[in-house]
Amino acid sequence: MAEIKKLDLVSFGVAMGVITAILSFIYALLLVIGLGSLAGMLTSYGIQGFSVAFGLASLIVMPIVGFIGGFVGGVINALIYNLLVVKWVRIRAE
Repeated sequence: MAEIKKLDLVSFGVAMGVITAILSFIYALLLVIGLGSLAGMLTSYGIQGFSVAFGLASLIVMPIVGFIGGFVGGVINALIYNLLVVKWVRIRAE
């Protein structure tokens, strides 16, 4: 059985960033659907296009922010793992 003795900070950060960006994009799609249905109700109050524009902008902004946050969080998690693995049990992989 192999043991993971050390995690590469950058590769783990990129992997976590990509996963978080994908999840952020899915969440942004749900947000666009929700705000699109809200846009129909808001036109009767004189507010037009704001919710749709906000939803479409979130399709671009949320995955970028998600990647940055996931990358930073992944690097921090890998750094903590690398510091703690010296004293405690390593992860075993088959």
